[in-house]
Amino acid sequence: MAHVNPYPRSVRVASLLQQEVAGWLLQDAEAPWNGLATITRVELSRDMTKADIYVLLHDDDEPNVKSLMAYLKGEAGRVRGRLGRTLHMKRIPQLVFRYDHPYAGAARVDQLIQGISRESGQDEPDEQG
Repeated sequence: MAHVNPYPRSVRVASLLQQEVAGWLLQDAEAPWNGLATITRVELSRDMTKADIYVLLHDDDEPNVKSLMAYLKGEAGRVRGRLGRTLHMKRIPQLVFRYDHPYAGAARVDQLIQGISRESGQDEPDEQG
């Protein structure tokens, strides 16, 4: 009977990409960005030809975010080349850097809670429960 790995290859590759890109960002990226940005997650396409790399800047100032994203977009090819030299993979996915808005998820959860409250006829969730 063949051993079945509980984690699909795409999950392992995404984790490896996150680790390697975060290492590059911390150690080898240009001075203004090393240590100020975090790779929050990597999402791979089903065929693993594209990797969406989500980045969070600790200083959420809009001009700094735009500058960082422009820098990462310009460096994507070099980072991909570096990954090709360090990782033993047949194909390295295309890297697409995306800004991970820190409050986007919280706002969506708040909208869902408000929708549920309206549907049930409550103005606010019950605090007793």
